[in-house]
Amino acid sequence: MIEDIAKQALEHWSPDTTELVLIAQRENVVFRVTDTRGSCFALRLHRPGYQTDNMIRSELSWMQYLETCGLAVPAPVPTVANTHLTEVEGYRANLLTWLSGRPLGATGAPLTLAGRAGTFEQIGALMARVYLVSDQWDMPSGFERQH
Repeated sequence: MIEDIAKQALEHWSPDTTELVLIAQRENVVFRVTDTRGSCFALRLHRPGYQTDNMIRSELSWMQYLETCGLAVPAPVPTVANTHLTEVEGYRANLLTWLSGRPLGATGAPLTLAGRAGTFEQIGALMARVYLVSDQWDMPSGFERQH
């Protein structure tokens, strides 16, 4: 059933989907979407009643800003109607560019990572950059996020 809702939501973006894979089902249901060109996207179906439309739009606005500042973040993809959020059967849906990656380790297992200090130095530097860029952002009127 949730896959049918995802397929309906995708009609608001692009009909050339070749693969739809469930990735996570928590606050959001997340699918990896692959199109005929081989490009990948993340389709998020937001749990009904968990966040307001304004909260979701605010998050997407911030993500879009981070992307314009050169940070590698998932960027919102506009629908055919040039919006970033749509509704299907009670679920709010948005599409983001896909960022490839891999986990550093596994929950409950000791972290064995070559170059561990350098990796955490890079993570710290990236976190500092996100902080600085966010601090410089002129938050739009009506911006709303959960506390």
